[in-house]
Parts: sequence; C-alpha cells; structure tokens
Amino acid sequence: MNILQLIVIVATLFPVSSLAQEDVLTDLRDNKKYRIKTLNNTTWMLDNLDYEADYSVGLTEEQKAKYTSFNLHGRYYHFINTDSVCPRGWRLPNRQDWIDYFNLLVKESPKKVKLETMAMEEENYYFSFLNYEKRIDLFKAGNPLNLNPTGRVEGGKLNAPDVYADYYTTDSMETFKGRGHIHIMNIYTNIHSHEHNMQPDKEEELRKFMVRCVKQTH
Repeated sequence: MNILQLIVIVATLFPVSSLAQEDVLTDLRDNKKYRIKTLNNTTWMLDNLDYEADYSVGLTEEQKAKYTSFNLHGRYYHFINTDSVCPRGWRLPNRQDWIDYFNLLVKESPKKVKLETMAMEEENYYFSFLNYEKRIDLFKAGNPLNLNPTGRVEGGKLNAPDVYADYYTTDSMETFKGRGHIHIMNIYTNIHSHEHNMQPDKEEELRKFMVRCVKQTH
C-alpha cells in the first residue's frame, strides 16, 4: 500500500457541553417534524431526514417492521442531492462537527478513553477515529444523537443494517467533492470520499446513504 501521508494525532479534549433539552424542527417543505438538540455550538437533527428528494429511496412498511430493533427510519439519498437536501438554513455535518461530537462522548464516558484520530492519504483521503472500542458504544440507547445502524441502499437494494451507520458528510480534504460520507462503527469510524459505488451511470453499484442535518447556533 502506497501511503503518501500518515498523521496520527491524539485528539485534544476540548471542553464540550451537552444541552439535554430537545426541541422540534418543522421542515416547511413537507411539514415533517424532527427532534433537534444543541451540542456545544452545533444543533443536530436527532432523526434521519425523511424529505422526498429526487432519486431518494424510502423504506417500505415491511422493511421498517423487519428491522424494528434498529429503529430504522428516514430515506436514502443520491449523492448528487447532498448540497441541497437539508432544510433551508441547515447543512450536512462536516469533519469538525464529528470531532466535536466524539470529544463530547469522551468527556461524558465513565471509562477512560484515549481517543485518536488518523488522517491518511492514499488514492483517496481518509480521516478516522480510533481507540475507543469497548469504551464507547456509539449506538447505546439514549446516545446523544440517537444514532442507530442505518444500512445503505446499494444497486437499488437495501443492504440491511448491521454494525454501522452511514451518513453523508463533508470534509475540506475530501478526494471527490460531493461524495463524502462517514461510516460509524463501534470498532472505528471513518470519513472519506471515493468514486467507486458513487457513479450515476453504474446503477448496479450505486450506493445511497442517509442524512442528518446540522446548523451552527452562532
């Protein structure tokens, strides 16, 4: 493997505070409601976006019933819509939003966690969160962002949820603009972008992910 750049950084634990109070956002495009919560200076949706954008895929009632234990909800989106799919005034999370969130989890963890982040540039750029396995459960009931495994749609078929949650996200270092996403797992979490599985002319391989939107409070 040809590694051009490898940086391992022990993440600085910035003071991050969580506000327990939840509020509700009404998306004026379709009047659907989403729980929201402010963590530090960022307000997050606590529910997966369910706006019916072009090329998005919704869950059937049968799929929702089959995966009840995963609290599966929301729609899966084509990457070409990621810049416009969030309600007005909201946007996709970026790398710093996720760094702040992981720092919050470390701060609130009853177990000592020496969180590490790793940036690696090969053919594609990767940014990973490491060294929290068995210390932080990202999908634990009551977790601050109400995260659950999401699965993904690939080649038009639902790839059932298992141990990961996939969301579109942005990173100033992403290799292929507009294709950035995060794979959230209890082993490690990775932000990256790539062209494979993300080409509109290859529907049999095309992946679609869910969306959580954020906005800065000030």
